[in-house]
Amino acid sequence: MDLKLKKSKTKKIYAFKNGATIIYQKDKRADYSSVQAGFICGTNKNTQNGLAHFCEHMMFNGTNKRSKEQIDEDNEKLCFMNAATGLNVLYVKFHRCNRKLEQAFEFASDLLLSSKFSKEMVDKERGIIKEEYLKSSDKEKHSVVFYHNGQQFNTKTDAKHSLGSPEDIDKITIKALNKYKKDNFVANNFVLSYCGNLSLGKVKKLAKEYFINNLAEKQNYQIDVCMYNITKKPSMLTVQNDDKGVQVMLSFPFNKTESEMEYDYNAHFLTQFMMRNKNQYYNWLRNGGLVYTASTYPVSFEKQSIFVFSLKTSPEKIEDCFRVINKSITEISKNFLSKEDVETIRANVLDNKDESVSTKTKNDKAHGNLNTYIRKNEFKFMPWRNEQKIIKNITPESINAFAKEIFKANNKPYITILGNTSATKMPTYAKACKILLNGLD
Repeated sequence: MDLKLKKSKTKKIYAFKNGATIIYQKDKRADYSSVQAGFICGTNKNTQNGLAHFCEHMMFNGTNKRSKEQIDEDNEKLCFMNAATGLNVLYVKFHRCNRKLEQAFEFASDLLLSSKFSKEMVDKERGIIKEEYLKSSDKEKHSVVFYHNGQQFNTKTDAKHSLGSPEDIDKITIKALNKYKKDNFVANNFVLSYCGNLSLGKVKKLAKEYFINNLAEKQNYQIDVCMYNITKKPSMLTVQNDDKGVQVMLSFPFNKTESEMEYDYNAHFLTQFMMRNKNQYYNWLRNGGLVYTASTYPVSFEKQSIFVFSLKTSPEKIEDCFRVINKSITEISKNFLSKEDVETIRANVLDNKDESVSTKTKNDKAHGNLNTYIRKNEFKFMPWRNEQKIIKNITPESINAFAKEIFKANNKPYITILGNTSATKMPTYAKACKILLNGLD
Protein backbone atom coordinates (compact mmCIF):
# COMPACT_ATOMS: atom_id res chain seq x y z
CA MET A 1 0.00 0.00 0.00
CA ASP A 2 1.28 3.47 -0.89
CA LEU A 3 1.69 6.12 1.78
CA LYS A 4 0.72 9.70 0.93
CA LEU A 5 3.08 12.02 2.75
CA LYS A 6 2.41 15.63 1.81
CA LYS A 7 0.25 17.51 -0.65
CA SER A 8 -0.89 20.93 -1.75
CA LYS A 9 -3.24 22.03 -4.50
CA THR A 10 -0.69 21.25 -7.21
CA LYS A 11 2.09 19.18 -5.61
CA LYS A 12 2.01 15.77 -3.96
CA ILE A 13 4.71 13.56 -2.48
CA TYR A 14 4.10 9.81 -2.33
CA ALA A 15 6.28 7.24 -0.61
CA PHE A 16 5.89 3.61 -1.64
CA LYS A 17 6.09 0.73 0.79
CA ASN A 18 9.64 -0.06 -0.32
CA GLY A 19 10.77 3.54 0.35
CA ALA A 20 10.74 4.90 -3.22
CA THR A 21 9.30 8.41 -3.64
CA ILE A 22 7.32 10.25 -6.32
CA ILE A 23 7.09 14.05 -6.44
CA TYR A 24 4.06 14.94 -8.55
CA GLN A 25 2.97 18.34 -9.88
CA LYS A 26 -0.12 18.71 -12.03
CA ASP A 27 0.00 21.15 -14.94
CA LYS A 28 -3.18 21.01 -17.01
CA ARG A 29 -1.73 23.35 -19.64
CA ALA A 30 1.19 21.06 -20.44
CA ASP A 31 1.13 19.19 -23.74
CA TYR A 32 4.09 17.08 -22.70
CA SER A 33 5.53 15.62 -19.50
CA SER A 34 8.79 16.44 -17.78
CA VAL A 35 10.52 13.81 -15.66
CA GLN A 36 13.63 13.53 -13.50
CA ALA A 37 14.43 10.20 -11.92
CA GLY A 38 17.41 9.11 -9.88
CA PHE A 39 19.00 8.21 -6.60
CA ILE A 40 20.06 10.26 -3.61
CA CYS A 41 23.66 9.10 -3.79
CA GLY A 42 25.78 11.82 -5.35
CA THR A 43 29.39 12.64 -4.62
CA ASN A 44 28.82 12.88 -0.84
CA LYS A 45 28.04 9.14 -0.85
CA ASN A 46 31.25 8.14 -2.59
CA THR A 47 33.47 5.82 -0.62
CA GLN A 48 35.89 6.39 -3.47
CA ASN A 49 35.86 9.79 -5.17
CA GLY A 50 34.39 9.81 -8.66
CA LEU A 51 32.25 6.64 -8.56
CA ALA A 52 28.86 8.38 -8.86
CA HIS A 53 30.05 10.55 -11.74
CA PHE A 54 31.67 7.55 -13.48
CA CYS A 55 28.35 5.67 -13.25
CA GLU A 56 26.61 8.63 -14.89
CA HIS A 57 29.04 8.57 -17.81
CA MET A 58 28.64 4.83 -18.31
CA MET A 59 24.85 5.09 -18.71
CA PHE A 60 25.30 6.19 -22.33
CA ASN A 61 27.91 3.58 -23.26
CA GLY A 62 25.70 0.52 -23.44
CA THR A 63 23.13 -1.44 -21.44
CA ASN A 64 22.01 -5.05 -21.33
CA LYS A 65 19.48 -4.22 -24.08
CA ARG A 66 21.10 -1.41 -26.11
CA SER A 67 24.49 -0.77 -27.66
CA LYS A 68 26.03 2.70 -27.52
CA GLU A 69 24.89 3.30 -31.09
CA GLN A 70 21.31 2.29 -30.25
CA ILE A 71 21.35 4.58 -27.22
CA ASP A 72 22.44 7.52 -29.38
CA GLU A 73 19.71 6.72 -31.93
CA ASP A 74 16.94 6.33 -29.33
CA ASN A 75 18.08 9.42 -27.49
CA GLU A 76 17.59 11.54 -30.60
CA LYS A 77 14.35 9.81 -31.58
CA LEU A 78 12.64 9.57 -28.19
CA CYS A 79 13.41 12.36 -25.77
CA PHE A 80 16.97 13.74 -25.70
CA MET A 81 17.79 12.11 -22.38
CA ASN A 82 20.37 13.80 -20.20
CA ALA A 83 21.99 12.90 -16.88
CA ALA A 84 23.82 14.69 -14.08
CA THR A 85 25.59 14.05 -10.79
CA GLY A 86 25.35 16.49 -7.90
CA LEU A 87 26.51 16.56 -4.31
CA ASN A 88 23.77 14.18 -3.27
CA VAL A 89 21.84 13.02 -6.32
CA LEU A 90 22.49 11.15 -9.56
CA TYR A 91 19.62 11.38 -12.06
CA VAL A 92 18.38 11.20 -15.63
CA LYS A 93 15.98 13.81 -17.00
CA PHE A 94 13.75 14.05 -20.06
CA HIS A 95 10.59 15.60 -21.42
CA ARG A 96 8.27 14.01 -23.98
CA CYS A 97 4.76 14.24 -25.38
CA ASN A 98 2.40 12.00 -23.45
CA ARG A 99 1.74 9.80 -26.48
CA LYS A 100 5.31 8.47 -26.35
CA LEU A 101 5.95 8.92 -22.65
CA GLU A 102 5.94 5.20 -21.85
CA GLN A 103 8.73 4.63 -24.40
CA ALA A 104 10.75 7.38 -22.73
CA PHE A 105 10.19 5.79 -19.29
CA GLU A 106 11.45 2.45 -20.61
CA PHE A 107 14.50 4.13 -22.16
CA ALA A 108 15.32 6.06 -18.97
CA SER A 109 14.93 2.95 -16.85
CA ASP A 110 17.25 1.00 -19.13
CA LEU A 111 19.97 3.66 -18.90
CA LEU A 112 19.71 4.19 -15.16
CA LEU A 113 19.29 0.59 -13.98
CA SER A 114 20.86 -1.62 -16.66
CA SER A 115 24.05 0.05 -17.82
CA LYS A 116 26.86 -2.44 -18.23
CA PHE A 117 30.58 -2.01 -17.67
CA SER A 118 32.87 -3.53 -20.29
CA LYS A 119 36.61 -3.10 -19.83
CA GLU A 120 36.94 -1.40 -23.21
CA MET A 121 34.27 1.22 -22.48
CA VAL A 122 35.42 1.80 -18.88
CA ASP A 123 39.00 2.46 -20.04
CA LYS A 124 37.77 4.81 -22.78
CA GLU A 125 35.53 6.74 -20.39
CA ARG A 126 38.34 6.94 -17.85
CA GLY A 127 40.34 9.09 -20.29
CA ILE A 128 37.36 11.33 -21.05
CA ILE A 129 36.68 11.96 -17.34
CA LYS A 130 40.37 12.77 -16.72
CA GLU A 131 40.17 15.46 -19.41
CA GLU A 132 37.00 16.82 -17.78
CA TYR A 133 38.82 16.93 -14.43
CA LEU A 134 41.73 18.91 -15.86
CA LYS A 135 39.42 21.45 -17.53
CA SER A 136 37.39 21.83 -14.35
CA SER A 137 40.47 22.16 -12.15
CA ASP A 138 41.94 24.82 -14.41
CA LYS A 139 38.68 26.76 -14.32
CA GLU A 140 38.52 26.59 -10.52
CA LYS A 141 41.99 28.10 -10.18
CA HIS A 142 40.55 31.33 -11.57
CA SER A 143 37.30 31.28 -9.53
CA VAL A 144 37.12 33.17 -6.26
CA VAL A 145 33.79 31.40 -5.57
CA PHE A 146 35.56 28.03 -5.48
CA TYR A 147 38.08 29.16 -2.86
CA HIS A 148 35.47 31.12 -0.90
CA ASN A 149 33.15 28.11 -0.62
CA GLY A 150 36.07 25.96 0.43
CA GLN A 151 36.87 28.11 3.45
CA GLN A 152 33.23 28.44 4.59
CA PHE A 153 31.61 25.06 4.11
CA ASN A 154 32.31 21.58 5.40
CA THR A 155 31.09 20.07 2.10
CA LYS A 156 33.68 19.66 -0.63
CA THR A 157 32.60 21.16 -3.95
CA ASP A 158 35.81 20.94 -5.96
CA ALA A 159 36.48 18.84 -9.04
CA LYS A 160 38.66 16.39 -7.11
CA HIS A 161 35.70 15.46 -4.92
CA SER A 162 32.95 15.29 -7.55
CA LEU A 163 34.85 13.95 -10.55
CA GLY A 164 37.63 12.23 -8.66
CA SER A 165 41.29 13.11 -9.14
CA PRO A 166 43.22 11.40 -11.97
CA GLU A 167 44.60 9.04 -9.31
CA ASP A 168 41.08 8.28 -8.01
CA ILE A 169 39.80 7.71 -11.55
CA ASP A 170 42.64 5.27 -12.29
CA LYS A 171 41.62 3.20 -9.26
CA ILE A 172 38.00 2.79 -10.35
CA THR A 173 37.28 -0.78 -11.44
CA ILE A 174 34.30 -2.62 -12.88
CA LYS A 175 33.92 -4.37 -9.54
CA ALA A 176 33.82 -1.02 -7.69
CA LEU A 177 31.21 0.39 -10.11
CA ASN A 178 28.96 -2.65 -9.74
CA LYS A 179 29.26 -2.53 -5.96
CA TYR A 180 28.43 1.19 -5.89
CA LYS A 181 25.26 0.59 -7.91
CA LYS A 182 24.27 -2.40 -5.79
CA ASP A 183 24.74 -0.43 -2.57
CA ASN A 184 23.09 2.82 -3.66
CA PHE A 185 20.68 2.20 -6.54
CA VAL A 186 18.01 0.90 -4.16
CA ALA A 187 14.32 1.60 -3.60
CA ASN A 188 14.79 3.53 -0.34
CA ASN A 189 16.97 5.94 -2.25
CA PHE A 190 14.90 6.41 -5.43
CA VAL A 191 13.10 9.68 -6.26
CA LEU A 192 11.08 10.50 -9.38
CA SER A 193 9.89 14.07 -10.03
CA TYR A 194 7.06 14.57 -12.54
CA CYS A 195 5.38 17.67 -13.95
CA GLY A 196 2.66 17.44 -16.61
CA ASN A 197 -1.02 16.80 -17.24
CA LEU A 198 -1.11 13.03 -16.66
CA SER A 199 -3.00 11.84 -13.60
CA LEU A 200 -1.03 10.75 -10.55
CA GLY A 201 -2.37 7.23 -11.03
CA LYS A 202 -0.81 6.95 -14.50
CA VAL A 203 2.50 8.35 -13.31
CA LYS A 204 2.59 5.89 -10.40
CA LYS A 205 1.84 3.03 -12.78
CA LEU A 206 4.71 3.98 -15.11
CA ALA A 207 7.09 4.56 -12.20
CA LYS A 208 6.25 1.16 -10.69
CA GLU A 209 6.56 -0.77 -13.93
CA TYR A 210 9.81 0.72 -15.17
CA PHE A 211 11.63 1.71 -11.98
CA ILE A 212 10.25 0.90 -8.56
CA ASN A 213 9.30 -2.77 -9.00
CA ASN A 214 12.84 -3.45 -10.28
CA LEU A 215 14.64 -2.02 -7.25
CA ALA A 216 15.99 -3.91 -4.28
CA GLU A 217 15.09 -2.80 -0.76
CA LYS A 218 17.79 -1.83 1.69
CA GLN A 219 16.16 -1.05 5.01
CA ASN A 220 19.15 0.54 6.75
CA TYR A 221 20.19 2.84 3.91
CA GLN A 222 21.20 6.22 5.36
CA ILE A 223 20.25 9.16 3.12
CA ASP A 224 22.53 12.19 3.40
CA VAL A 225 20.57 15.25 2.21
CA CYS A 226 22.89 17.92 3.62
CA MET A 227 24.00 20.43 0.98
CA TYR A 228 26.23 22.85 2.88
CA ASN A 229 26.85 23.62 6.53
CA ILE A 230 28.94 26.49 7.82
CA THR A 231 31.18 24.86 10.39
CA LYS A 232 34.44 26.73 10.02
CA LYS A 233 35.24 29.91 11.92
CA PRO A 234 35.31 33.16 9.91
CA SER A 235 38.75 33.89 8.49
CA MET A 236 40.50 35.30 5.43
CA LEU A 237 42.02 33.29 2.60
CA THR A 238 44.41 34.87 0.10
CA VAL A 239 45.34 32.90 -3.02
CA GLN A 240 47.86 34.07 -5.59
CA ASN A 241 47.50 33.25 -9.28
CA ASP A 242 48.52 34.85 -12.59
CA ASP A 243 45.21 36.66 -13.27
CA LYS A 244 45.20 40.40 -13.79
CA GLY A 245 43.56 42.33 -11.00
CA VAL A 246 41.97 40.91 -7.87
CA GLN A 247 38.68 39.13 -7.15
CA VAL A 248 37.24 39.56 -3.66
CA MET A 249 34.32 37.84 -1.92
CA LEU A 250 33.12 38.47 1.60
CA SER A 251 30.07 36.98 3.26
CA PHE A 252 28.23 37.60 6.50
CA PRO A 253 26.51 34.47 7.89
CA PHE A 254 23.15 34.71 9.63
CA ASN A 255 20.59 32.35 11.15
CA LYS A 256 16.91 32.65 10.33
CA THR A 257 14.80 33.06 13.43
CA GLU A 258 11.45 33.99 11.89
CA SER A 259 9.42 33.13 8.79
CA GLU A 260 11.79 31.77 6.16
CA MET A 261 9.99 33.58 3.34
CA GLU A 262 9.92 36.90 5.21
CA TYR A 263 13.63 36.57 5.91
CA ASP A 264 14.37 35.75 2.27
CA TYR A 265 12.44 38.74 0.95
CA ASN A 266 13.94 41.22 3.41
CA ALA A 267 17.34 39.95 2.26
CA HIS A 268 16.33 40.18 -1.39
CA PHE A 269 15.07 43.76 -1.01
CA LEU A 270 18.34 44.70 0.66
CA THR A 271 20.47 43.24 -2.15
CA GLN A 272 18.29 44.96 -4.75
CA PHE A 273 18.77 48.29 -2.98
CA MET A 274 22.53 47.87 -2.91
CA MET A 275 22.54 47.06 -6.61
CA ARG A 276 20.42 50.05 -7.65
CA ASN A 277 22.11 52.71 -9.76
CA LYS A 278 20.79 55.43 -7.41
CA ASN A 279 22.80 53.95 -4.54
CA GLN A 280 25.76 56.30 -4.03
CA TYR A 281 28.09 53.50 -2.84
CA TYR A 282 27.28 51.33 -5.81
CA ASN A 283 28.05 54.24 -8.13
CA TRP A 284 31.29 54.98 -6.30
CA LEU A 285 32.51 51.47 -7.00
CA ARG A 286 31.27 51.51 -10.58
CA ASN A 287 32.93 54.86 -11.29
CA GLY A 288 36.17 53.41 -10.03
CA GLY A 289 36.01 50.82 -12.80
CA LEU A 290 35.05 48.01 -10.41
CA VAL A 291 32.60 45.13 -10.76
CA TYR A 292 30.43 44.90 -7.65
CA THR A 293 27.47 42.71 -6.69
CA ALA A 294 25.51 41.92 -3.55
CA SER A 295 23.55 38.70 -3.13
CA THR A 296 22.17 36.28 -0.57
CA TYR A 297 21.50 32.56 -0.67
CA PRO A 298 20.65 29.73 1.75
CA VAL A 299 23.40 27.33 2.70
CA SER A 300 21.84 24.96 5.23
CA PHE A 301 18.21 24.27 4.35
CA GLU A 302 15.94 27.03 5.71
CA LYS A 303 18.01 27.66 8.84
CA GLN A 304 21.08 29.53 7.68
CA SER A 305 22.09 31.93 4.91
CA ILE A 306 24.96 34.19 3.92
CA PHE A 307 24.90 37.76 2.65
CA VAL A 308 27.60 38.07 -0.02
CA PHE A 309 29.53 40.93 -1.56
CA SER A 310 31.58 40.20 -4.70
CA LEU A 311 33.89 42.62 -6.45
CA LYS A 312 36.78 42.90 -8.85
CA THR A 313 39.42 45.55 -8.25
CA SER A 314 43.15 46.22 -8.17
CA PRO A 315 45.36 45.31 -5.19
CA GLU A 316 45.90 48.91 -4.12
CA LYS A 317 42.12 49.57 -3.96
CA ILE A 318 41.06 46.63 -1.77
CA GLU A 319 41.05 48.61 1.47
CA ASP A 320 39.15 51.45 -0.22
CA CYS A 321 36.53 48.93 -1.34
CA PHE A 322 36.21 47.62 2.23
CA ARG A 323 35.67 51.20 3.43
CA VAL A 324 32.89 51.76 0.89
CA ILE A 325 31.16 48.52 1.86
CA ASN A 326 31.48 49.57 5.51
CA LYS A 327 29.83 52.93 4.72
CA SER A 328 27.02 51.15 2.93
CA ILE A 329 26.22 48.58 5.64
CA THR A 330 26.63 51.16 8.42
CA GLU A 331 24.15 53.53 6.78
CA ILE A 332 21.63 50.77 6.15
CA SER A 333 21.98 49.47 9.72
CA LYS A 334 21.39 52.89 11.26
CA ASN A 335 18.93 54.50 8.86
CA PHE A 336 15.76 53.44 7.08
CA LEU A 337 15.56 53.07 3.34
CA SER A 338 13.20 55.62 1.84
CA LYS A 339 9.64 54.54 1.13
CA GLU A 340 10.25 55.44 -2.52
CA ASP A 341 13.18 53.00 -2.73
CA VAL A 342 11.16 50.20 -1.11
CA GLU A 343 8.16 50.77 -3.40
CA THR A 344 10.37 50.75 -6.50
CA ILE A 345 12.00 47.47 -5.46
CA ARG A 346 8.62 45.98 -4.51
CA ALA A 347 7.19 46.77 -7.96
CA ASN A 348 10.20 45.14 -9.65
CA VAL A 349 9.98 42.03 -7.45
CA LEU A 350 6.25 41.59 -8.10
CA ASP A 351 6.70 42.06 -11.85
CA ASN A 352 9.53 39.54 -11.98
CA LYS A 353 7.66 36.99 -9.87
CA ASP A 354 4.52 37.28 -12.00
CA GLU A 355 6.60 36.70 -15.12
CA SER A 356 8.46 33.72 -13.65
CA VAL A 357 5.21 32.12 -12.42
CA SER A 358 3.59 32.40 -15.85
CA THR A 359 6.56 31.41 -18.01
CA LYS A 360 8.42 28.78 -15.97
CA THR A 361 8.77 25.64 -18.08
CA LYS A 362 7.58 22.23 -17.02
CA ASN A 363 11.14 20.94 -17.15
CA ASP A 364 12.26 23.64 -14.70
CA LYS A 365 9.46 22.70 -12.31
CA ALA A 366 10.38 19.01 -12.28
CA HIS A 367 14.02 19.91 -11.70
CA GLY A 368 13.21 22.47 -9.00
CA ASN A 369 10.87 20.09 -7.18
CA LEU A 370 13.53 17.36 -7.09
CA ASN A 371 16.21 19.70 -5.77
CA THR A 372 13.88 21.12 -3.12
CA TYR A 373 12.92 17.64 -1.97
CA ILE A 374 16.45 16.26 -1.65
CA ARG A 375 17.56 19.34 0.31
CA LYS A 376 14.65 19.50 2.74
CA ASN A 377 12.84 16.16 2.35
CA GLU A 378 9.63 18.20 2.30
CA PHE A 379 7.91 21.13 0.63
CA LYS A 380 6.67 24.31 2.22
CA PHE A 381 3.63 24.85 0.09
CA MET A 382 2.87 28.56 -0.23
CA PRO A 383 0.32 29.82 -2.79
CA TRP A 384 1.50 32.82 -4.82
CA ARG A 385 -1.20 35.00 -3.23
CA ASN A 386 0.38 34.34 0.21
CA GLU A 387 3.83 35.14 -1.17
CA GLN A 388 2.46 38.38 -2.60
CA LYS A 389 1.15 39.28 0.85
CA ILE A 390 4.64 38.86 2.36
CA ILE A 391 6.21 40.97 -0.39
CA LYS A 392 3.64 43.72 0.14
CA ASN A 393 4.35 43.71 3.89
CA ILE A 394 8.09 44.40 3.50
CA THR A 395 8.79 47.86 4.96
CA PRO A 396 11.80 50.16 5.48
CA GLU A 397 11.59 49.17 9.17
CA SER A 398 11.71 45.41 8.47
CA ILE A 399 14.69 45.81 6.12
CA ASN A 400 16.50 47.95 8.69
CA ALA A 401 15.88 45.35 11.43
CA PHE A 402 17.20 42.63 9.11
CA ALA A 403 20.33 44.68 8.30
CA LYS A 404 21.01 45.31 12.00
CA GLU A 405 20.94 41.58 12.67
CA ILE A 406 23.45 40.75 9.93
CA PHE A 407 25.79 43.74 10.01
CA LYS A 408 27.03 44.00 13.58
CA ALA A 409 30.42 44.28 15.22
CA ASN A 410 30.56 40.68 16.46
CA ASN A 411 29.50 39.07 13.15
CA LYS A 412 32.83 38.73 11.40
CA PRO A 413 32.74 37.95 7.67
CA TYR A 414 34.47 35.27 5.64
CA ILE A 415 36.87 36.94 3.19
CA THR A 416 38.59 35.50 0.13
CA ILE A 417 41.06 37.36 -2.10
CA LEU A 418 42.25 35.84 -5.38
CA GLY A 419 44.71 37.65 -7.63
CA ASN A 420 48.23 38.28 -8.83
CA THR A 421 49.54 39.78 -5.57
CA SER A 422 51.08 37.86 -2.70
CA ALA A 423 49.33 37.58 0.66
CA THR A 424 52.06 39.69 2.31
CA LYS A 425 50.86 42.72 0.34
CA MET A 426 47.19 42.18 1.23
CA PRO A 427 45.54 43.55 4.39
CA THR A 428 45.52 41.14 7.33
CA TYR A 429 42.22 39.62 8.44
CA ALA A 430 42.28 41.73 11.61
CA LYS A 431 42.75 44.91 9.58
CA ALA A 432 40.05 43.94 7.07
CA CYS A 433 37.54 43.29 9.87
CA LYS A 434 38.47 46.56 11.56
CA ILE A 435 37.64 48.45 8.36
CA LEU A 436 34.50 46.50 7.48
CA LEU A 437 32.96 46.51 10.98
CA ASN A 438 33.94 50.03 11.99
CA GLY A 439 31.05 51.91 13.58
CA LEU A 440 28.68 48.94 13.75
CA ASP A 441 26.85 48.15 16.99
